[in-house]
Amino acid sequence: MLTNRINVTYNMENIDADFDIFRVEKANKDYYKYNILDSAVYEFKAVAVQWTFGATALVLFGRVR
Repeated sequence: MLTNRINVTYNMENIDADFDIFRVEKANKDYYKYNILDSAVYEFKAVAVQWTFGATALVLFGRVR
């Protein structure tokens, strides 16, 4: 079976210089059926939001220069 593979290296210094990453937690609940994470993108202009399940999400903001 053929698969595509990629080797990735991250320059963490550049990422840290360009972005702020926030860990957001919701007390005793998950974010399913709530649009609060959409607010991070639409109202606060987050670059990305990551949530798969549970009460914790990551929100990425670009730094203003």
